[in-house]
Amino acid sequence: MIKLDLKIGLEQKLKKMAAFLAEGKVIVYPTETVYGLGCDATNKEAIGKIYWIKERDESKQLLVLVGSRAMSEKYFEFDKLSRRLAKKYWPGALTLILPVRPEFRQVFGYDKVGVRLSSNPVATSLSRRLGRPITSTSVNLSGQPAALTSAQVLSYFADKLDSIAALADSGELEFSPGSTIIDMTVSPAKIVRQGRVEVSEKLLAMQA
Repeated sequence: MIKLDLKIGLEQKLKKMAAFLAEGKVIVYPTETVYGLGCDATNKEAIGKIYWIKERDESKQLLVLVGSRAMSEKYFEFDKLSRRLAKKYWPGALTLILPVRPEFRQVFGYDKVGVRLSSNPVATSLSRRLGRPITSTSVNLSGQPAALTSAQVLSYFADKLDSIAALADSGELEFSPGSTIIDMTVSPAKIVRQGRVEVSEKLLAMQA
């Protein structure tokens, strides 16, 4: 694994990390909440590496980040409420569980996926440069606190660093609750996890 200091030469390092993603490799990158493990969300072999690195149960689906609203519309289906929420809270720490468009269900392996447009410019740029969604799962071993520093990343995965192509070091991240997750595939929409963005069940029911 190579460590990339994002405080200098950002453009070249973004280009390098996007190339790693295109090659099916796994990277660590900063988001607006915690450090995340990322790969091309359409590459099943790369996703398998993330489950192995995190020692995560493969029945627990990974969230994805998109590079733009247009990208999210390409892969996922929106209704009026989900578009309204995306317009209000994206980019930001709101994850919407959305139906996958039929032509991409085999690609993702699911008929619904949690999707977010991050407010962190590094995370968003990586997806945009790749041209596809990237996985977003916190850097930790399952059940452990999420990493906020590069030192924590290294300590969690000390014996698996060869399986990670690059660590994009953005310094210590400010502690933040995880993203709020709302399931838009049920009616009324349901809050699965209340996180950084505050949305009430009552509001969702009123706007459904």
